[in-house]
Order: sequence, then C-alpha cells, then structure tokens
Amino acid sequence: MKILKTAFFTSDSHTLGPDEVSEQMTLLERIRLQTEGFSTKFSVLAKLIVDNVRDLRMIDMNSSEIARRAGVSEATVTRFVHKLGYSNFSEFRMALRQQLQASLSVRSFRMEQYNGGEEPVYVRVFNLERSLMEETLGMLDPVTFDKCVDILRTSEELLIVACEPYGFLADYFYSFLRLYRDRIHIVRDLDLSALGKMIDGLSKKTSAFVISFPRYPQETQRIVKLLHNRSMRIVGITDSEMSPIVPFSSYTLFTPHKYLIVTDPVAAAVSLIHSLLVGFYKKDPSGCKKRLQKYEDLANESDIYVHKNFSFAEML
Repeated sequence: MKILKTAFFTSDSHTLGPDEVSEQMTLLERIRLQTEGFSTKFSVLAKLIVDNVRDLRMIDMNSSEIARRAGVSEATVTRFVHKLGYSNFSEFRMALRQQLQASLSVRSFRMEQYNGGEEPVYVRVFNLERSLMEETLGMLDPVTFDKCVDILRTSEELLIVACEPYGFLADYFYSFLRLYRDRIHIVRDLDLSALGKMIDGLSKKTSAFVISFPRYPQETQRIVKLLHNRSMRIVGITDSEMSPIVPFSSYTLFTPHKYLIVTDPVAAAVSLIHSLLVGFYKKDPSGCKKRLQKYEDLANESDIYVHKNFSFAEML
C-alpha cells in the first residue's frame, strides 16, 4: 500500500493530550495534526481512514477488522487510537461515525425536485410514499424486528420519544399500544425537571422507542443521550445509519426518507409502527383478545362510538 503524506497535514509528532483536543476537533483534524509524526503503520491506518471517510461499512468495523484491512496488528490500532487522543476504541468509532455524518450529511436529505408536470400531484406523492415503503421493506431484518417486538412486550415500562414535528407518530403508536399493555409514557419535549422525575420513578427494566427523522430535532438528541446514560435499552426508528440517534440505540429500525417539499413522508413509518403492533398481537393472541374485550366493554358503557354492534375482540 502506497503511503500518502500531503502538505495538507501539519507537523506534530507527539500524542495529543487532553488540553490539546477540543470536543469540536474532528477525527480528520486530529489525524492532520499528527500525520508527520506517524510511524509507517500509523500512516497506513491514517490513509485507510482518510480514503474511506465516505464508506458506511467503516462504522460497523471493530478494531480487529480495521487491523486486518490495514494489514497491521490489533495492538497497533489500539496505540493509534490513543495517539489521536481517544480513551478507547468505542470513543474512536463514535468520532468516525460523526465524521461520516459530516461527510454524508447532504445524502440524508434526499429530494425530488417538484417541477410541476402533467401528472396530478397526488400521483407524484403516492408514488414517492410507495417507493419509500418498498425501500423500508427491503431494509427490515426479521431477527432485529422480532427482538424489537419482544422489547415492546416484555419491558416493564415503555417510553415513546418523539419531539415535534414527529409527535403525532408517538400518539399513533401509543393510541393502539395501550390496548395491549400498560405503563407507557410519551415524551414530546425536553423538560429536564419533569423528565428527570419520571426517569427516577421508572423500573430498571424500562425501554424506550425513540423516533427521529431529518432534520433530527435537537431535543430528541438530548433526550436519547440522557436515556443512554441511564443504561436504558433503546430502539431507534429513523431514516438511515447516519442518523445521530443510531449510536445510542440498542436496535434500529429504518424507514428511508425523500422529500418533494418540506412535508415529511410518513407512510413507511406508520406501516412500521403498525407492523410492531401486529407483531405484539401475534406473540400473545389470547392475552391481547382479553384486553381488547375489556376495552370494547368500556367503550360501549361510555358511549364512545356510533356503531355499538361491532367488536374487534369478537372478530379476531
């Protein structure tokens, strides 16, 4: 492998200390600051990273896989990580993900230019939503989906997190999930006092489903970091591997996005939530029917619906 050193990098041969590294310094900036002092093996690793800064596969590699790809030892990777000022490989990989996010940020906002045309606008919208549903279906992993359904069922308590403009997805999720289970909480904003009290009162077996799509609300990001710091199990529902909630999620379900105008396409996201609800029912049909029957009885007593002679519990 040819080693490349350019004038773009500045000279500095020592390991970066805590006082020399700001939180804003990117992975590439740290490499550029150190490159003239790199050994041959470190230069190979640096080139691998710089050459593949847009390769999504890099963020899933562990230290041994990076070592194998660079043709160096895993111990060399560990020393390289420390030389850049990171305390461990996990911290390094987080920085790599952030670098990739910065490099690929434009790709997170896919848009079709709406230039009018002869076809009715609803045909254009339905075709867009249909294509995103097909993408979502192609990305779903059966094992991951099943694990997410189990989390939905077995967690003692659940948080559904979705800040504006995605709060309506949390409402949809909650409205039907409450038919099957109790102890569900919706979080729509970062009220630290209220959220802190809520978390302190939650069971240790609480899990969270966090919904976030471009342009990724800052409040959602702060909430998911807070939950992650409390060691809470998190299922992310988002658009791509480059979403900022992915590093904090135990499992992630993806529904890609593409825009015509500022309006979010949500058919795929709603279908995914619908699928989780049906998956919940499939795990325990008899238990779900019993709860549905109680709901139907209460609905009739409370005179909620116009049609009183229909029962989902009896039809299932």
